[in-house]
Amino acid sequence: MEDKQKARDRILKAAVKIFAEKSFDGARVDEIARQAKVPKSLIYYHFSGKEQLLEVLTDDFIEKYRGIIEAHRGKENRSEAKQIGDRMNTIYYPYGMQNENLIRTLLMDSLKYAGNNTALFKLLCVLREDQDIEDTTKSELVNEFFFNILPCMTYICFAEGFAEYFHMSKKELHHSFMEAYSQNHIAAHLEKES
Repeated sequence: MEDKQKARDRILKAAVKIFAEKSFDGARVDEIARQAKVPKSLIYYHFSGKEQLLEVLTDDFIEKYRGIIEAHRGKENRSEAKQIGDRMNTIYYPYGMQNENLIRTLLMDSLKYAGNNTALFKLLCVLREDQDIEDTTKSELVNEFFFNILPCMTYICFAEGFAEYFHMSKKELHHSFMEAYSQNHIAAHLEKES
């Protein structure tokens, strides 16, 4: 049983790597099998195909993200908005970096298949679970999505290349990003407190 679980985990790791390198559409199951060092038939033993691989990866990412949010839910209220930057540095950004390839895949997939069922919209719902989405103001939803989720995800994907291209250290870039993040997203939370 443990060997089956290890093989399944290797398949998932290989899938996210191949999806990030070649896109979901460009990935092939036989490439994932080679990367995972398993027979292709074992992938089909665990998963119905690459669609289910992506679904499992996405669901796992969202569930772990939900756990992180719930663990800090009491600290997320608007009266403590000033601490959002600290939580970004110590909790959310490290989680994002651990999942860089999946985030890259989710962004690519969401851009191609824009609609109302993308993983990115599901992340927004996780952020707002303690509130009725219908009662959330439209500007709050816009702020969370366009000034929190998207910038953070694109930062994770582009930070290394950006720093290299513009001759910045990762520390300088991260400091600049957090300043901009504070001026946009965190400022909106602080404004709500006033």
